[in-house]
Amino acid sequence: MEGLSLEALMAELAQVQKAPSVTKLSEPNVVEVMQKLSDLGLLNVLFTTNGKEYLTPKQLRHEVEDEILAHGGRVNVTELPPILNVDLPHIERVIEQLLREDASLQLFQGEVIAEYYLDGVAEEINQTLQSEGRLMLGDLAMRYSLTTDFVTRLVEPRLGTVVDAKLSGSTLYTTGYVARHGARVRGVLSAVLRPAALPQLIREHAFNEALLYALFYEALDEMRAHGRLPGAVQGKSSYTPAVHAHAQAAAVRSFYEQNGLIAYTKLASLPGASRDPKGYV
Repeated sequence: MEGLSLEALMAELAQVQKAPSVTKLSEPNVVEVMQKLSDLGLLNVLFTTNGKEYLTPKQLRHEVEDEILAHGGRVNVTELPPILNVDLPHIERVIEQLLREDASLQLFQGEVIAEYYLDGVAEEINQTLQSEGRLMLGDLAMRYSLTTDFVTRLVEPRLGTVVDAKLSGSTLYTTGYVARHGARVRGVLSAVLRPAALPQLIREHAFNEALLYALFYEALDEMRAHGRLPGAVQGKSSYTPAVHAHAQAAAVRSFYEQNGLIAYTKLASLPGASRDPKGYV
C-alpha cells in the first residue's frame, strides 16, 4: 500500500464495503485499519473527535480559513473545535502555519483577527466619528472588546485615509471639530489684552482641554506666519498677549526717558527681562 494516496485507499475501502458480507469490513475494522496506516506513517490524516471521519491537514487548513471568513475575519480559537469536530491542538498547529504564511492575520488574546476585519472596524469608527465629532479610544476599546493600545494601533496607520480624523492624546476628533475649535482659540488669543491663566480660559470658553494646548501652539504659529504677534504661552499655565508685553515695555521706556533711571525690580516684571534685567537694559 506504500505510495497510495488517501483518495486511492478510500476508494479501495469503498470497493471492499460493496463486496459480499463475507469479506465486508465492519466500521471498527475500518477505524482500526486507518489507525494502523496512520501509525505506520503511510497516511497523514487527522481523526475527528467522534472518530467517524478523517481529514487531511490541508483540508483542515481550508476549513479553518473558511471559518475565519464566515466569522467576518475575527474568531476565537476555542470556538473552532466543536464547529470543525477536530481537537484543539490540530487547529492550533494550522493557525500557527497560517500566521507564519499570511501577514494579514494576527493572533490577539486568543482570537484570530484578519486585516479586512480591522479595515471594517476602522470604517465603522469613521462613520460614528463623523456624526459625533469626537470619540474616546477607551470607549471604542470597550465597544469592540479590544484593548486601548490595540485600538490605537488600529487607528494610527489609517488616519487621513480610512479614518478622517486627528488623534490627540486618547481622543479622536474630526477635522471639522478641530477647525471649529481652532477658530475659537484664535479668536480668544486675538481678544485677550492682559495675561490670563489657561485653566481660566478653558473654563470661561468651554474649551476641550485635551485639544486646547496643541491648538494654542498651532494658532500662535499660524498667526505669527501671517505677520501677527499674538503673544506667548508659558507651559500649560498662562498666556501673555503681545499687546500687553508691548504696553509694559513702552511704559518702562517712557519712565526711563523721563527719569533717567529705573529699578531692576521693575524691569523684572517685563516678560523679556524677567530672567536677566541687567542684560535687558
